[in-house]
Amino acid sequence: MTDRYVELHAASAFSFLEGASQPEKLVERAVELEMPAMALLDRNGVYGSARFHTSAKRNEVRAHVGAEIAVSSFGQRLTPPAWLPHQHVAEPARLPLLCESREGYQNLCQLVTRFKMRETTKQEGAANFGDLQQYASGLVCLTGGDEGPLAAALMRGGEEAGRETVERLVRIFGPKNVYVELQRHYEREEEWRTQAAIRIAHSLRLRMSGRFSISSLRCETTRSLTMQGASCRSIASVTFVRHARWHLCFGMFTERSRTQ
Repeated sequence: MTDRYVELHAASAFSFLEGASQPEKLVERAVELEMPAMALLDRNGVYGSARFHTSAKRNEVRAHVGAEIAVSSFGQRLTPPAWLPHQHVAEPARLPLLCESREGYQNLCQLVTRFKMRETTKQEGAANFGDLQQYASGLVCLTGGDEGPLAAALMRGGEEAGRETVERLVRIFGPKNVYVELQRHYEREEEWRTQAAIRIAHSLRLRMSGRFSISSLRCETTRSLTMQGASCRSIASVTFVRHARWHLCFGMFTERSRTQ
């Protein structure tokens, strides 16, 4: 099933009301699916990374560590349609970042510390463009799904705004470290955003990465958590649209990691 697919955008239960599964359970499911590697990107922190890495090492699964970082400079993330029962408060778009090296992990931790220390109240906080510029070294950037800055820009200002957002990411992280993330969950509005993202990637000559952004292990868990107000996507129902010009982020990422 997963001979060519590796999930690089999973969330654990440490992403409260978004992830449903403990880090160890995500690794166990990856083993069941014969997935050779997986990345854990929890919201605004690396809270589950130690447990995730330890479990992955024990099960001979390659663990990639990162985080979804809220960035206020990108404006607000997409919000669900008003007719849906489960809504959430307005919050900044979140940028998925993967650590490519030890320096990248150090910079990610310093980035999180920097914007959390600025908060004067008990809030999660958010980074800005200056923070990203300072701590970009050693990090690989995905454009994200519904929570990401590209989707928000496309809905706010169309393809031109989306292209400007991706160009900003390229200036910060460099063209070799930015991957246009493509997801398909069979949602109508998501489909046109995916096609626009493909055109933007081609025009800027950027590589694309097909992700699913899982947050639970199985459909039963998804249904249970959704009833509690969480928005979940199950690894049991992963769908991956194959495209001849897509480059899997995992392949490029691991080859470059081995040279560090």
